[in-house]
Amino acid sequence: MASRNPHLSIKLEGHQDPLEPLARVVSVEDNDRLVDEARLTFKDPDGNGAGMFQTGRKLTVEMGWDGEFAVLLEGPVVESRPLAAAEGMRSLTVVARDMSHKMSTEELTRLYSAGPLQTIVESVASRNGWTGANAHITCDPNPRLTDHNDLFQHDETDYRYLQRLAERYGARAFVEYNDGRSQFYFVSNRTLLEADALGRLEYCRGLNKLIEFKYQSIAARAARQYVASAVDPVSGETRTTQGDSPPTSEVAAPAATAAEPTVVPAGPSDPGAAERLTVNDPTRVLGLRGDGRAVGTVILRAKGKVEIIGLPPWAAGDWYVSKATHTWRDTTTPDDLSGRETKSSYETSFTATR
Repeated sequence: MASRNPHLSIKLEGHQDPLEPLARVVSVEDNDRLVDEARLTFKDPDGNGAGMFQTGRKLTVEMGWDGEFAVLLEGPVVESRPLAAAEGMRSLTVVARDMSHKMSTEELTRLYSAGPLQTIVESVASRNGWTGANAHITCDPNPRLTDHNDLFQHDETDYRYLQRLAERYGARAFVEYNDGRSQFYFVSNRTLLEADALGRLEYCRGLNKLIEFKYQSIAARAARQYVASAVDPVSGETRTTQGDSPPTSEVAAPAATAAEPTVVPAGPSDPGAAERLTVNDPTRVLGLRGDGRAVGTVILRAKGKVEIIGLPPWAAGDWYVSKATHTWRDTTTPDDLSGRETKSSYETSFTATR
């Protein structure tokens, strides 16, 4: 079987010449709670590269292998920094972020009218140009928001406000490049976990794509079981609602213990708090966390699942990927250059929970 070569494509808005020959290291971090970011280091022998990578110009980074690659990031350049190293080689570091960065540049103060969560999310998304086929907003649950804290965006960027709502009501808010364009998503955690795993990684030392995977059971990281109490303003009685217990796997981790319930008090003027404060994060119900490193693969994407096999029964299965960092490196040596041969590597490191 012929060996495959790492694939890299870098496109800069308004620039026609290929940029890949100048690349030394390209790293793209895909995160489920933060704006995705690409960090690129280029050779810059003439010291003129900074003028080309002007702030705001759109950069597109495609990575993978010959015959299997994908756009991992599309978004504006936010920084370019030249560097003259001690060995005399000039280089340039460029930072770009995905298209959600445009929602993170201005702090606003607004008070929204009480209404369904989905209506408020759609309003904020539309204000930022995410409409029609470019906006995928499904709130499940979709409660009617009445709390002042939920409706008040005080000195907050639109991105931070949406992240706050997503974290409170069991969802993820992000921008992803799909079907040839960047698109906005506000998707419930439940929906993300009900989707099929993006692929499979098998751990078998020296033979498969998963190079290493360090995992452990941490009870403190398990989804907390919320217990909310509120005083009924009519009867004066204290009413308590307890959240559903986290589901258990068929084979329990020997070191795992259930997280202690968290009691959340509420004032007498807020009898609905008991119902609202029972949303758990299903991406970490078992309190398992792992950090891995694999041969570069585009199937490892944050906000998706990957099946990991070759582990003990209590740890094998679907894992939710909260962060994936894809790194391409120019590994060419002077000996390679003498034969005009260029070499590179592609690796993916990731953090996953279940």
